[in-house]
Amino acid sequence: MEATGDFTAWLTHSGLTADGLILGAGVLLLVVGSRHYRLALVIPAAVLGMMIVDIVVGSDLPPMSRFVASLVGALVVGIVASLLESIAVRLAGALLGGSLAQTIWPVVMTGGSVTPWWVPFLGAAIGLLMFPGLYRAMLRVVIPLLGGLLVAQGLGHPGDPQIVFGLAGGSFLVDTLLRFRVKT
Repeated sequence: MEATGDFTAWLTHSGLTADGLILGAGVLLLVVGSRHYRLALVIPAAVLGMMIVDIVVGSDLPPMSRFVASLVGALVVGIVASLLESIAVRLAGALLGGSLAQTIWPVVMTGGSVTPWWVPFLGAAIGLLMFPGLYRAMLRVVIPLLGGLLVAQGLGHPGDPQIVFGLAGGSFLVDTLLRFRVKT
């Protein structure tokens, strides 16, 4: 009983939050790249589950309860996505499309304008519809890009193009060098 209280106290004061889990998921995607296909499909779905739970419960719950609810959401959506690969691909497409739309909007619209609320939803809808036909051919590019988006989100700079594209480019380069080295 005492150990549970100690863990709860540590978790509450450690600063480990849903953003920390999202950061960890992004780093994992950057590291594994497209070499571990199943893991690369489950991680975005789990993150989407965490984000949905975090949005639904908001700040009404204590930090520990929010953390546990986010983990449960991640596990449920991750397991469902693992069992139903086509859903996982569509969820990854929605997450990628919405995140890219939020990232690209301020770059395209001059003056650093704030992204309207509907832009990520439109991007998610487009990603949901287009991604399944493209994902196999684009896995080596998309997975590092998704990892960079998640790291930027976890660091509290959602959609920062320098973080997203810098990390994605570095991960893609390392993945390419590892593939070249393994084949020779």
